[in-house]
Amino acid sequence: MKFLKLKIMYREIEKEFSFSEKVNLVFSKTNSVGKSTLLRLLFYAMGYSIPSTKGIDFTKVLCELSLENNKGKMVLRRSNKKIELKTAEASKLFILPDESEELHALIFDSTNKNVVDNIIGSIYLDQEKGWTLLNKGIVIGKIKFDLKRLVAGLANRDIKDLEAKLSTIRTKIKKYQAMLSIYDYNTHYGNVGGNKSDGESNDYVDELERALDALLVEKNRFGKQIKDIELSLKDNVRFVEYIEAMKLFVKDGEKEIQVTKSNLVNFEDSQGIIESRKKILESRAKITESKIAELKENIEEQNRLLDVQTQLEKFDNQVSRINIDSVSVGRIISKLKVEQAKVKNNIDNVIINNNDVINNLYFTITKYASELGVSKYMDESKDYIFTKDLKGLSGAVYHKIVFIFKIAYIIEIQKYLKIELPIVLDSPTGREVDRKNIENIVNILNRDFKKNQIIIASIYDDYKFDNISKLQIENGLFKDSL
Repeated sequence: MKFLKLKIMYREIEKEFSFSEKVNLVFSKTNSVGKSTLLRLLFYAMGYSIPSTKGIDFTKVLCELSLENNKGKMVLRRSNKKIELKTAEASKLFILPDESEELHALIFDSTNKNVVDNIIGSIYLDQEKGWTLLNKGIVIGKIKFDLKRLVAGLANRDIKDLEAKLSTIRTKIKKYQAMLSIYDYNTHYGNVGGNKSDGESNDYVDELERALDALLVEKNRFGKQIKDIELSLKDNVRFVEYIEAMKLFVKDGEKEIQVTKSNLVNFEDSQGIIESRKKILESRAKITESKIAELKENIEEQNRLLDVQTQLEKFDNQVSRINIDSVSVGRIISKLKVEQAKVKNNIDNVIINNNDVINNLYFTITKYASELGVSKYMDESKDYIFTKDLKGLSGAVYHKIVFIFKIAYIIEIQKYLKIELPIVLDSPTGREVDRKNIENIVNILNRDFKKNQIIIASIYDDYKFDNISKLQIENGLFKDSL
């Protein structure tokens, strides 16, 4: 897959950026001029929930992205939550984020959710979190990456039922924990004694307010029905006027008769029936309004008779009536957590046991780790690819380990999807990484990823790629001259 062209319009300023199928360097001599924004807009235009950058509200940016995959060229036109996907065969409109899964399945030509959902976390290294995200966490905004889910997808391991069970258990735990929170509140802060007469009075007022809410709903329903009838009456009149304007004739033997309002059979009668229905509804609406006025007056009278209670006092009163067996609830939570751990372990077993994808990932990672001089920081166990123990690693070492993990993911995803993926790197320099380390990374990309489109954003323009196209931003993404 390759990005071909990105058109963006913001505040009546339109820009267009074309990308080489080889290496693209988005370059500026200083920071904060729009390099990262341009990279983000590439993925925003693909339908991802990418957060705006400072000074540019993405929801107001119109994007048109041309890209190419194995099936040919496609164009994505995005305006806020609406995005149109157009190919040579057809076009389809999607509403985001609800239909983003279906959209990305078409872009990457795969319905494997665990694979498709984790592609962006593999190919895009954002300058803020991308260079610290190893195997699980936030890619950008609220987009998450999970290596175990990716591995499950790449190995076609079915974990849907187990994940559904895990989700149910987690929901139950949260509910029971909420019950304990109510118990703790009642124990430490609640008005356990309460005041019976006040409580009864408040209950009566609550009943009146509920009755008032029901009447207001009824009033709104009547109002809508009356408006619909009025619209129907007007539409009927307009329709007849339209017929008269058309000067239509009907034949009666040899005689031609023009169709008019006066000779339409039963038109006035039909209008009269609709008018009668309207009057009935208006009468019922007036009765409802009278009841509403009466209830409001009653509620005001009750409130005058009562001492004013704050919402907190009402809450205390209600909480004091809830009987919770904290010991029993605590036991249930403990059992659920044990069950949760078992389900998690079952998911891990399904994903990890006899999985060639893990072997391939580990082999690729160790190969590049040796080349970049970070092998000594890695464990010999193949489960190391899921490690969370990265404490004490320097910025440069961590930076290189993240990079080799990501290119290992890309290699396995490409095998599965049978496509070349773009590699997008935002600000690869910095974070204690010297120019030598960058050269080593460039050498790997230059040597082993010749078929991949590479896009780099940087303040440096001396990357030694064999074939590089430079795109310079001088003053700002929407400030440079067209």
